[in-house]
Formats: sequence, C-alpha cells, structure tokens
Amino acid sequence: MLTTRRNRVRIIINNNKMNLKNKIAEAMNSGKFVSGTYLKANGEVTSFHGRAGVGKYVKGGKSCLNPDNFLIWDIKRERYMALKPENILKLVASNNLYETI
Repeated sequence: MLTTRRNRVRIIINNNKMNLKNKIAEAMNSGKFVSGTYLKANGEVTSFHGRAGVGKYVKGGKSCLNPDNFLIWDIKRERYMALKPENILKLVASNNLYETI
C-alpha cells in the first residue's frame, strides 16, 4: 500500500520478515541518515536518528556484533546502536516511511 504524505512515500510491510529485512538493509547501506522507532529488549519502544556506515570512535579488531544486526551512529545520543531488524517498527529513509503491521 502506497500513500503520500508531505512528499513522503509510505510503504506498509505486512510482517514479511525477509522483505522487511531487505528494505531495512537497503536503507541502512545507503549511507544516508535514517530515523525510526524500535522495540528494545526490555519491551520499551524508543526512537533513533542516525547514520549507518560511520567509522568514527571504532577501535578496530574483530567485530563482536551479530552480522544480522545493523550498526548505526545515533547523532542525538552520540553513541553506536546495534538494531535487530525484527525489532524495528518504523523506519524513515530517503523520504520513504517503512512500517510494520
């Protein structure tokens, strides 16, 4: 379902985890700013605003991050965040709004 609101395309993804993961991966790998909301491990819903592909403050060595997770630099909190794709509820990237239902 596509609707426009304030020059933004709204794409609703119907719990198809593979499709959602591909859309999120495409948005995260673009190198542009993304924002959205996600479900934390303790059940709290919180928001993020940041950019993927940032290497500042990274010490190097082997990454302990699960390869399925997405790593972003949150510019509001000034820290890295590892996001599980299945816990992302809403994502805005490149004027596209991705929501899960």
